[in-house]
Amino acid sequence: QGAPTPAPRELPLPQETTPAPAYVVPNQQKAKEIAETVYNTWRLAMMRADEQAWAGCTSAARQNKIRNMVVSERKQFPKDFFSKQPQPPQLEHFSYVGSIAGSGNRSMACTFVGKLQLGEKGQLAENAMVVELIFEGGKWKLDQTRFFNLSQLPDVKKRLHARDLSVLQEQDGFHPYD
Repeated sequence: QGAPTPAPRELPLPQETTPAPAYVVPNQQKAKEIAETVYNTWRLAMMRADEQAWAGCTSAARQNKIRNMVVSERKQFPKDFFSKQPQPPQLEHFSYVGSIAGSGNRSMACTFVGKLQLGEKGQLAENAMVVELIFEGGKWKLDQTRFFNLSQLPDVKKRLHARDLSVLQEQDGFHPYD
C-alpha cells in the first residue's frame, strides 16, 4: 500500500491586475469633423475601388487583415476585394452622437445613429454605427465600422438620441481600442 492520497485543495485564482481602460471625452466638434472626413474619404475610395486612396485612409493592421483574408480565399487583391463590397452607407443618413478616445488619444470610437437596411433582405431599422479610428503615421485612419440594431435596445436608443455620452462609456460596443 502506498501513501494516502492528499485531499485536493483549491488553488487561489490570480487577481485581476489589468486596470480598466481609461477613456477620454475629446472635443466633440473636432472628433465629429475627423470622423466625417476620414469615413467619407474611405467611403469614396471603396466606391471608386481606388487602392491607393483606400490604403491612405485605412489602418495598416486592417489593410493586412483584408489582404490576408482575400489571399487565403485564393482570390486576387485588390480586384476581388473591391468588387465584392456593398456600398458603404452615407453619413448624411446618420446623426452624430459623440466620440470616446482611448487613454493615449491614439484611438477613437465615433458613434452615429440612423436608419439603415443591413443585408439584401433586411428591414430598415434604427442602428448605431461606430466608426473606429486609429492615429497612425501622424493622421487619423479608419480601422473598422460596426453596426448595432437598436430595435431591441429602447433605453440605449433613447440615450443615444439624447447624445448621452455616458452610454458610450458604459456599453463596450461603443469603446475605442485600448
